[in-house]
Amino acid sequence: MVASMADTMNESANGPLLESEWILDAKCVLTRGESGEIDSGVVGDPCIVWDEMIERWRMFYFAQMEGKDSTCMAISRSPDEVAGGDWSKEGPVEILDESEVKSLNMVHKWWVVTDARLPNHPAKINGKYLSLFVTRIPDSEPIAHSSKVIQFAEAETLNGPWKILPDLIIESDCDDFVDSLNCDTPTAYWFWERDEVLIYYKAYPRRPIAESPFSPYGSCLVSVWLDPRKRAFSAKKTVLRPQQNTWAQGWVGGLHLICRENGKWIGLINASSTPPEETCDREPAPSMGGWAICEDTCPDGVWTLDTERSPFLRTENLEATAIEAGVGVNFWRHHLLIMRSGEMRIFFNSGKYGHEQMYSLVSE
Repeated sequence: MVASMADTMNESANGPLLESEWILDAKCVLTRGESGEIDSGVVGDPCIVWDEMIERWRMFYFAQMEGKDSTCMAISRSPDEVAGGDWSKEGPVEILDESEVKSLNMVHKWWVVTDARLPNHPAKINGKYLSLFVTRIPDSEPIAHSSKVIQFAEAETLNGPWKILPDLIIESDCDDFVDSLNCDTPTAYWFWERDEVLIYYKAYPRRPIAESPFSPYGSCLVSVWLDPRKRAFSAKKTVLRPQQNTWAQGWVGGLHLICRENGKWIGLINASSTPPEETCDREPAPSMGGWAICEDTCPDGVWTLDTERSPFLRTENLEATAIEAGVGVNFWRHHLLIMRSGEMRIFFNSGKYGHEQMYSLVSE
């Protein structure tokens, strides 16, 4: 099945992906839980991977209730049924050594390392799956570096249990770098020919960035390579900054990598046209999504925005049925799933900040 999935995904990515028309499916993919449940506040930020043990899709999603950010899982009804009503919630991920997590009140934005050339297919590295998640340095400790950091976990099966790797962590190295405040929203891809993982994350500066005077506190996209055998990181690189007079002039992040037949790369990202202020939460609404392009054969080079095409509507152009279903204000953490049938669906969370649910777009 993996070979046929790879063929279909490559055909879709190289053919209609950028040119496709995308239709909003206003039926909620996953709804918020009832009051007091682990996902009663937010359901979003999906990472979807093929689970060969159950031959269905497994989703890791951000689950929020007041005072606690967690990661939960959901399973698709079948390999081809992934729309609203087709997912069953499976509860939170199991972590073996919780004492190794910087903050148990923040284990979210979970991302399973996937094959760089086979979207949504998890990579087994040294016989284990590898995941990244965002957590926070506890407020009781002096914040010498970033307040948000990225930790790693590994497991023999996708449903866990997951073991924390305490010697691996991405945090700020320099108070003058773009990640001096937060390292956030990771995605990661296995390049078997290099035996390395390429990681992207959203970097928030503590101080204004001179390279973006129109958005000095806007977040940037940073890349870093991980050698999982040596447990060593390469030097960090800023690969995409906010770009003036675009839908991404405020902040950028959350890159979902797709390989094209010509060896070049497409990225599905989320961003905002509103520059954040120093004292705000650094992610002012409305958030948007769209494409980025890398013309290098190695996707840790320079990325540029595609300003001509986007799969997303602006909030002012939403139809009444979509607004009534809860869509609007924000379009967060876009995740592309390419089915073996060739159908493509983009998952995202939308709604008032802190009260989002998950929706999807379908390619025509």
